Amino acid sequence: MRSTLAHSLPAPSGCVRPPAPTPGASLAGARRGDGQGVRPEGLRRLPKLAEVRCRRVTIPLRHPAVWSGGTRGGIPLLLVEVEDTDGATGTGEAAGPSIPLIEAALAQEFADLLRGTEIDAWRQTLNDLRAYSCHWPRVGNHAIAGLEMALLDLTARRAGIPAAHLVGAPRAPRIRFSGYLFIDGPDANAAQARAYVAQGFDELKIKVGRDLDLDVRRLRAIRAAVGPAVGLKVDANMGWDPPLARRAMQALGRFDLLYVEQPVHDENLAGLRELRAACGIPIAVDESVRTLGDALRLIEARACDIFVVYTPEAGGLFEAGHIARVAAQAGIACCLGTWGESGLGMAASTAFLGGQPNFPFANDTHYPLLEGDIVTQPFRFVRGHAEADLGTSGWGVALDPAAVARFGTNARRERVFTDISGEA
Repeated sequence: MRSTLAHSLPAPSGCVRPPAPTPGASLAGARRGDGQGVRPEGLRRLPKLAEVRCRRVTIPLRHPAVWSGGTRGGIPLLLVEVEDTDGATGTGEAAGPSIPLIEAALAQEFADLLRGTEIDAWRQTLNDLRAYSCHWPRVGNHAIAGLEMALLDLTARRAGIPAAHLVGAPRAPRIRFSGYLFIDGPDANAAQARAYVAQGFDELKIKVGRDLDLDVRRLRAIRAAVGPAVGLKVDANMGWDPPLARRAMQALGRFDLLYVEQPVHDENLAGLRELRAACGIPIAVDESVRTLGDALRLIEARACDIFVVYTPEAGGLFEAGHIARVAAQAGIACCLGTWGESGLGMAASTAFLGGQPNFPFANDTHYPLLEGDIVTQPFRFVRGHAEADLGTSGWGVALDPAAVARFGTNARRERVFTDISGEA
């Protein structure tokens, strides 16, 4: 199978060719020392991971995205391609706050643990990488999520089935998403809201948290523009301290909100619990619920009503699924969050959601805000829903080499948590 990243692009920014471990041994077996990773003589050896390639791309946004923590001009991503010893390939993407750090985790830290591992043991390999990155789990999880997506693509392509089947989606999913409004003037946000509703979006997610007076004027204009039937959700991204959060929730609550997302710092579980009890508006968390351990602590603290789950922060689709199942047992609903994604990431997200029963809210995406895409057939939204085509194998999408090359030459460094961008 021809490698898109290797053959259609000049000089990828990272190429992993680590030293091979003991021939015939899986990473798990080699670590245990119990011989279970060694295949008996005479049996056909299954393919092993031979190479991992990385390529940075940044897809510009149509307008700067202003939120409580910074300003974004584009969506930075790391394309991750794996190749096995038979030459078959699979592709994923990693998203997150610092693409250079995620790339370093893959190319410099995980490198010598990847080559020679058996493709059919990829779940164990990812678990080993989680253990290896236990002292820097946040960066490690973002890298593992991109690697998992690529390995799922490879596994499904080898089997000749859609990757969606591997994550529990039995048929082509039709997934509901929110219109996404970043911080702007009241009139501009109202016009954007009207446009989303005209396209059939029935929930809007609105960034807040820089200026409460401005946020009140923005919410008033948005609610007047869309009427009472459209669901509104606001996200402060930890932009308030507890006293300001209480005032803000009282001021914004008059606009009939579905929930307020991450009003205070991610570690302030007591503050979240107090706001939940005092303000009468459902509390959602995203920065507070990166991992399964976070989810368990939030449930124990009774600190929230909704988990906004990010698959990169969780460490991949399967780990995000664990969070969703635990949430369901605790009576907590989920919504899928986003760092931004290309059509490749949309394919994986919609497949994941197609197999999940506990995501009643419209999910987050920046996809309609992008200037372009790196896949040959961009996603379409119909009445606020993304309609996925599973394809015959893998994630069902193909990279556009010219678009990857074009967005791969974007030198702008998106730092995400600041209003200042610099060079890569």
